[in-house]
Amino acid sequence: MPTYKYRVRDSSGKIVTGTVEAVTESAAISNLDASGYLPISVSLLKEKKSLSFLKARIKPRDLVIFTRQLATIVRSSIPILSGLTALSAQTENEELRRILSGVKANVEAGLTLSSAFAKYPDVFPELYISTIRAGETGGVLAKILEKLAELLEHEAETAANLKSAVRYPVSVIVALVSAFLFLTAFIIPKFSSIYASAGSALPLPTRMLILLSDILRRYWYLLIIGIFFIIWSLRRYIKTKKGQWQWDGLKLKIPIFGPLFIKMAMSRFAQMLSTLDQSGLPILRTLEVVSKTIGNVVIAKELEMVRESIEEGKSLADPLLESKLFPPLVSHMVAIGERSGTMDALLDDIQHYYDTEVNSTIKNLTTLIEPLLTVGLGIAVLFLALAMFLPMWNLISVFKGG
Repeated sequence: MPTYKYRVRDSSGKIVTGTVEAVTESAAISNLDASGYLPISVSLLKEKKSLSFLKARIKPRDLVIFTRQLATIVRSSIPILSGLTALSAQTENEELRRILSGVKANVEAGLTLSSAFAKYPDVFPELYISTIRAGETGGVLAKILEKLAELLEHEAETAANLKSAVRYPVSVIVALVSAFLFLTAFIIPKFSSIYASAGSALPLPTRMLILLSDILRRYWYLLIIGIFFIIWSLRRYIKTKKGQWQWDGLKLKIPIFGPLFIKMAMSRFAQMLSTLDQSGLPILRTLEVVSKTIGNVVIAKELEMVRESIEEGKSLADPLLESKLFPPLVSHMVAIGERSGTMDALLDDIQHYYDTEVNSTIKNLTTLIEPLLTVGLGIAVLFLALAMFLPMWNLISVFKGG
């Protein structure tokens, strides 16, 4: 929220200066008037740019706790401004406290709660904002907030389990790369001088390893700059519409991880569709919200096509059955739910099924990755062995011949 620098007179006529946060300059003047001051000058204070990593980080756990507390406040019919003031005062995270103060000021200025949250997209994702907006529209904000807290908690737990599962493979890869770099930077140059003095022809793997060693020792700084530039360029490209589409499509095709991402998306789809359907939103509006919160633009595009089919008079199950992304289980369960009038119950069953599948896949992730890891390690070790020992055999042959 903008900060304004002011110069005012108090009730005794004394000049007072300071700063105040407000949505607009006129709102800042109104706040000062309401406090009994006579404004002399009010001007926008330009905030100093600060490094993002120096700010207090808002963890998923902080957001889950805040969402549950907000649900309690809404359910208790406490005025939202009073509730935000209480939550801001009691939170331990300084960054979240600052943001909640801004949200409160935006609500005071006339914005809805979802619009006030939308002012801080780095903290409140599209899923959060769209879900709360749907709760406001359907008049079931407390229930939506409880479901949202459950969803955030489940996804935070899934992310933590996923990080734990890939920790071992990543540590093995890091160790392998570190050992490879150490060999090429310090060991290979010594062997290179021995091979050169012998004067015998070197095999291809050895020549490749020596060339790589020379490049690493002479141009290591350029390689580091190049790696950072490539990472920065890719991150910038992924933020574009085309890049996001290609990246999300690639994620669904990655072996092992692709099916996992689809299962996670199906769980979110079922939970959000069930929650919003129970809120009383029309199905077209529900699908619009779900497509924005699914977390993958390729699947979101598929949901938009489903929405268009429903506008043409088809049922929800028909376009899902034709889709190549939605598993047959989802399509058939939705079809049964439409015919029997038990859609919400079957969507809950779909969510629980895919939650179980996701947890099972994550638990077995190390086992699934191990064959690929073993093949990769074998190829790397074979290359190093050939590069280092083939010349030795040649040298032994030369010495025997001498």
